[in-house]
Amino acid sequence: MPPAEALKPVASPPVLFAEVRRFFLPDLDRHRRWFFPRFLREFSHLNERSAIGFLRGILESSEFMFLTLHENSFQNGVALFQSMWSGGLEPEPIIWERFVWVEDPANVEQQKAAAFFYPRIEKWAKGLGTKIIHVECKSDVSRELIKAQAGRVYETSQAYLRC
Repeated sequence: MPPAEALKPVASPPVLFAEVRRFFLPDLDRHRRWFFPRFLREFSHLNERSAIGFLRGILESSEFMFLTLHENSFQNGVALFQSMWSGGLEPEPIIWERFVWVEDPANVEQQKAAAFFYPRIEKWAKGLGTKIIHVECKSDVSRELIKAQAGRVYETSQAYLRC
């Protein structure tokens, strides 16, 4: 009989690198248990049918970059970024983070893995000729972890009216 210590669960190894790839239709099933309830909670104006329709519609869209962590990373995370033109007066689009979520937002290893979304988005943005990526919109990843992967994070304040 093995010693009791041999039966204890082993912690997953620390994240040194997480492979990021585009989100595809089968990933909806893979992440459905944790991702879909949160998506519906955050975007409560959508019902389940319209949410699935929206997500299916953006999978192949060049306006959106919907990402997931590779299955072999042993971490669950998704990210959605959107490229937008600001009324035609700007010379290039601006990228907006819509969300960067992990299954367990309190899990630092999952946050570290999700931080690898940011260099992938930088690569996409450079290909579009974009110079600005708005981050920390709905992110489970701390600013320190974003900086560790993407470098300096700039700040600005924005005034708006509520109607």
